[in-house]
Amino acid sequence: MNKLRLLTLFGLYLLPSFSNGGTIIVAPGSATYSTIQSGLDAANAGDTVLVKAGIYHETVTFNKSGKANHAITLIGEKGAIIEGTKNLRQGIVVNDKSYLEIIGLEIRHFKGSGVPIGISVRGSGTSIEIRNNTIHHIENSAGNAHGIAIYGTNKMVLSKIIVDGNEISDCQLGSSESLVLNGNVTQFVVSNNLIHDNDNIGIDFIGFESVGPEGFDQAYDGICFGNTVYNISSLKNPAYNGSQSADGIYVDGGRNIIIERNTVYNCDIGIELASEHLNRNTEDIIVRNNFVSGSFQANIMAGGYAADKGRAVNVAIINNSTYLGREGEVALQFNCNNITIRNNIFYGRPDQAYLQNRGSNNTLVTINCNIYYGQSSSSPGSWPDANAKYLDPMLVSPYSNMHLSAGSPAINSACAPGNDKQGKPLSGTLDIDNKNRTENGKLDIGADEYQTNW
Repeated sequence: MNKLRLLTLFGLYLLPSFSNGGTIIVAPGSATYSTIQSGLDAANAGDTVLVKAGIYHETVTFNKSGKANHAITLIGEKGAIIEGTKNLRQGIVVNDKSYLEIIGLEIRHFKGSGVPIGISVRGSGTSIEIRNNTIHHIENSAGNAHGIAIYGTNKMVLSKIIVDGNEISDCQLGSSESLVLNGNVTQFVVSNNLIHDNDNIGIDFIGFESVGPEGFDQAYDGICFGNTVYNISSLKNPAYNGSQSADGIYVDGGRNIIIERNTVYNCDIGIELASEHLNRNTEDIIVRNNFVSGSFQANIMAGGYAADKGRAVNVAIINNSTYLGREGEVALQFNCNNITIRNNIFYGRPDQAYLQNRGSNNTLVTINCNIYYGQSSSSPGSWPDANAKYLDPMLVSPYSNMHLSAGSPAINSACAPGNDKQGKPLSGTLDIDNKNRTENGKLDIGADEYQTNW
């Protein structure tokens, strides 16, 4: 999917950046540019730095910004590797820069003390794209690390960020995340990434950690779609002492974020919407059209993990398909308010209620028109559902294929999804496979709008 399409889907309607400058070639043994840093330092707005195949032992820092419609582009050919084994801590560093593209590089083996990071973006700026990179073995056995970290640290915002098509795997992260947007970050698209086999959170949108100044310390106004996240667990992470609490996708203090069309499986928690800070909100979150399965805890969770933590407010959990969460399909913890759970398929374990109220101060919880199968045939759990259906949803072959089979009771049987603040259907316009969310004006229950070609 091209970058203009990504932005149009989110409603930013931005023009794509383009370059009309020169191309600087970096290659091992080159007489002119044998390091990526030397090539990048020679680049100006509109230029492309093309990195030939080879192993580059260096930390690469963007010391210049591009300009609107004239980005500085750093792009790697297949086999272009930024290697961290010579006691380097970070792969690519961007501080207070704008109009940049980082594309197609392999970044690996950044380890050790401090906070190793594959790609680090900090400060303020605009229009930064991180696409199609492979990041792995970013490790800190006794501290924290990140695959990709985007930190808005100033009152001036860090905005219009695209993180698309990257793979992040085999990282040891401590208390940190595979891919994180934290602080004063807005107008972001996190899409089509493959994140797996890491020992802490897959994707995280964070607020209230004092990354940005007071009042400017919250990731907001973004979309997270089309990502595949699996095998995310803190079980063997020394920072967690055997606790399994790593999320596939997590909103911790973020605001106005859509999480849609993602596939999340075999994580400690599939998708979680919470705030870890007292009297602070994760707020205005839509979770829709996702496949979530096989979580060690519940597949979808919301609310602070203790009574003295923060709140989850104005959350819609709409048209998702979940399967066999070890501790339920949806669990509300503490301090949830105005939670809507509608038109989902909840295929549960026989020993766990589908919907669980695990804490207190959970108010205005509205449940309607979900399909429940695998546990009770008469009760969703902690809340009633006046239009519940207790029927086999006839998924094709979960976990591997959670689409609907012909004859599924989910087909054409959803209730009206309700509208978002802009008056648009909460179910969105596209299903998990980017097909139209309705067929002949009718909406299916679950993440999949039935197609005959599955």
